[in-house]
Amino acid sequence: PAAGAKPAPWTATEIELPKEEFKGSQCEKSVNWATVSAKSKSSRVYLIPDSGTKFFGLNEIVVTTKDPKTAAGMVDKLRSDLTKCEKTVLTATVSKPKKVTTIGAQNTKITGWTATVWHKSTLGKTKFRVGIVSAGPKVVYTFLNPQGDYDFTGGQWDTVAVRAGERATQVD
Repeated sequence: PAAGAKPAPWTATEIELPKEEFKGSQCEKSVNWATVSAKSKSSRVYLIPDSGTKFFGLNEIVVTTKDPKTAAGMVDKLRSDLTKCEKTVLTATVSKPKKVTTIGAQNTKITGWTATVWHKSTLGKTKFRVGIVSAGPKVVYTFLNPQGDYDFTGGQWDTVAVRAGERATQVD
């Protein structure tokens, strides 16, 4: 879906390993994307170049675990992190995680959660959108930091999260 007032093209960065300094919404305490044990892992950022000097973008991390059970367990841990975040990160307010599901390529079940996280600071509130789904042995984490008019509705964000899982089932 369009992220701003008008449709705009997205530009992808090169695929790379997740970076140690990436903190997401700061609620994801059970995983460090740079060091998590996995068969493979990759990170990419999708940017809208016309979004101004702050470069609105979406982060996507894909981790291939040893099997679907391990992937589902990682998603469950991250959902738990989101539900506990207000108790562990005092500046955070978190929406109730919303379950998302679909079916991907080769009849692969995709299931996970989306949530919105706000952090209070002396400068106001900062908003983040988080999506985490498993698709077979893969875990797909999507992260968005809305900027100005660039954001998604909750329903659009659900679509982005499950579509990322669908795409993960279309490649090895």
